[in-house]
Amino acid sequence: ALRAEALSAKAEWERAQALRRILEESRARTAKGEPETAVRLLESALHQYPDNREIEKELAAAREAGAAKTRKQAVEALCREAQTRLDARDFERAQEIINQALNTYGAEPEIRALRDKAGSAATAWQRQKAIRDVLEESRGFKEEKNLDRAVELLDRALTDYPGDPDLLQ
Repeated sequence: ALRAEALSAKAEWERAQALRRILEESRARTAKGEPETAVRLLESALHQYPDNREIEKELAAAREAGAAKTRKQAVEALCREAQTRLDARDFERAQEIINQALNTYGAEPEIRALRDKAGSAATAWQRQKAIRDVLEESRGFKEEKNLDRAVELLDRALTDYPGDPDLLQ
């Protein structure tokens, strides 16, 4: 009987050690940004140790970390795509991507920052285009010797865009 008790205690100790190692490894994997590895490890452990509450709890945490990682990667991918569109001055498509990201993932800080950047970039681009158009039109009036109209156009543009160096030249 003593031998049986000792063997049972040893088996229980070995089981506890194996569980401890599994839980430590899964936590380490999750901390390293590898929650999918932790999930596989814990799912395998759950087959070996069914109904173990610690494994179930860690598995739920690892799955949650995996979902958060997937979400973060998706947000980053959408932000990269929107930034590419902004760099190409395709403001409409960039805004569509940003709106899609907002609808899907909510107002994540990266998405909000990109939305603000897109708005500023579009406004700056529209301003630059408007100034270029005015300058081009005023040059046309100057070539036609209609200097009064050229000056009037530039003065009006300076009212809209005060202090703009291109308009002041």
